[in-house]
Amino acid sequence: MKAPPIFIVAQGRTGSTFMWESFRRIPGCTAYLEPLHPHIFKKIEKSHWNEFSVLPQAEVQGHWNRARKALFAPAGVNDAADPLMKAYIDYLNRKSPGRLVMQFNRIWGYVEWLREQYPDSPVLHQWRNVDDQFKSARRANLVSDFFHEVSGRFGYTHPWTLRMNAKSPERFHAIWALCYNVGIAHATLTTRYEDLVADPEEAFRRSTRPQEVTSSPQEEFTWR
Repeated sequence: MKAPPIFIVAQGRTGSTFMWESFRRIPGCTAYLEPLHPHIFKKIEKSHWNEFSVLPQAEVQGHWNRARKALFAPAGVNDAADPLMKAYIDYLNRKSPGRLVMQFNRIWGYVEWLREQYPDSPVLHQWRNVDDQFKSARRANLVSDFFHEVSGRFGYTHPWTLRMNAKSPERFHAIWALCYNVGIAHATLTTRYEDLVADPEEAFRRSTRPQEVTSSPQEEFTWR
């Protein structure tokens, strides 16, 4: 029987891509990068989306489209939206040859729901000092686009976040705090970016140990 999925929940610029790459290199794991990213199927030739390119395209795109709609559905519309998200995750789980690992930067309105729907699945939360993260996101020109998507359901339950200037530090701090508190409250394990940078091998071991995943440090811990 396949082990339960592993979910990585993080904001951008917190080292979550490194965690995804590390899981991706482990035999027996099938790791999907940003399965709710808006441009997967426009840029599917990129190597970091190889896992999607081998799936039946019409089938996976149908699930992805419906999950994207669910991502922005108002909180509380469970009967219509939540089953669409679950169907997408379950589809990838069925199609994955190895243990499913999903690195989400766009799932914040669903973290508590993930714990309810997949009680045996670890939810790994990563975070970073908010000022350093804002500077990094601004340098990469990711502030407004990324936080529009992260807001998702937060925009309905916390409408004041949508009225703030999209690129302002104040909005960034507000969304950061919402995501941080969700992660602390509902994740099974929290990892600080600063600890990941200081000792990536130990940080990754700490993430895999409770999940009974065997890693090979000489292969896994390479920054790209």
